[in-house]
Amino acid sequence: MSYDALFTYAEPAAVAILMALIVVPVIIYLFTGWSVRRSEIVGAMSAEGASLYFRQFYPALMPDGDVLGAFARHYRRRYGRLHYVLPLLLLGSIALFLLVLTIHTLFHWLLGTTGSHDLPSLAIGAIAGAYMWVVADVLLRCRQRQLAPVDLYWAGLRFVVAVPLGFAFAGVLKDEAAVGLAFLLGAFPTNTLLTIARRIGNRKLGLSEGGEEARTELEQIQGITQGLAERFRDEGVSTILQLAYADPVDLTIRTSFSFNYVIDCVSQALAWIYLEKDLATMRRLSLRGAQEINTLIVELDEGEDAAQATIERVAALLNIDRVAVQRLLREIAFDPYTEFIVNVWNAVDDSEEPDEPEKDAEEHEAPGRRRDARRHRDRDPGHRAAPHPDQERLRQHR
Repeated sequence: MSYDALFTYAEPAAVAILMALIVVPVIIYLFTGWSVRRSEIVGAMSAEGASLYFRQFYPALMPDGDVLGAFARHYRRRYGRLHYVLPLLLLGSIALFLLVLTIHTLFHWLLGTTGSHDLPSLAIGAIAGAYMWVVADVLLRCRQRQLAPVDLYWAGLRFVVAVPLGFAFAGVLKDEAAVGLAFLLGAFPTNTLLTIARRIGNRKLGLSEGGEEARTELEQIQGITQGLAERFRDEGVSTILQLAYADPVDLTIRTSFSFNYVIDCVSQALAWIYLEKDLATMRRLSLRGAQEINTLIVELDEGEDAAQATIERVAALLNIDRVAVQRLLREIAFDPYTEFIVNVWNAVDDSEEPDEPEKDAEEHEAPGRRRDARRHRDRDPGHRAAPHPDQERLRQHR
């Protein structure tokens, strides 16, 4: 076999290997990580939780019979593996087209020849940088089980804009090492590249950027950093009010965050829309969200002295009348969305740990671990139906 013939077989082999690094991790994820995330969400639903979910977010789809089966079918219909097929095909087509041209050009360079379809060196650098970013991003998301269909669309866009942005930056910055610059741009996420391009364009045109705040509203929620807030914002959730009343299942899938993390953020948001910055003060009393407030109100209605003392302490810290504090906390605790997330958290908690006597549970629970109900409280699904006479009135009011 001649040297040229070897290169003839090596070219398609190189393209196949590079394509496999993009496609294979996604396929593996669909048969492993996707199933784990489905179990995390579908397995967390009790029958009451599924009923509350349909009632709050999809009342028209409220089933008459098996609500758990209906929820599983709803999840498969909205977030099933088929939703990955089109973006994966689109990403694969774009990547294959660019990689074929790139590898063809590189092999011509190695052989010391030229072809009519060879790409310029700047385009090669830009495509190589985009490939590096896409593969790293896909591998990381598959490993973290955080790959959503929209991420594949973003990866396809990353390939599409790589060459135009490479030429644009090289022309504006007039850097002698244009190829190296085009490749290094691949280390930046697509959003960052578009931000940089917008800033350069604004500076050249003498326009004001505006619209960028140093700290977003969502960052006031404990556990939401700037990067996480940007992820929420990408999915259309930019305010705490939107987060409080968002569909947590849908938000989990679109953001690729953990279901428990999204539930916790929603819980804090539900409390924040009533308490705002006073929520930070409430954390000192272990009341960091709507779930904990629900627990406090249930215990208060059961006549527990600790709950009575906590209410008095809250009134003193917030400098609000005790009766007004109770009214405020009951609004949070009996909110239908609070009822849903409390029920879901109960289902997760019960599935993770077997029932045990209260004394043993207190000995083994890690300090600070949240519980939406103490072990001795009745876990019958109807125990929250009317913990206080105000609850039915508040529901009718809503």
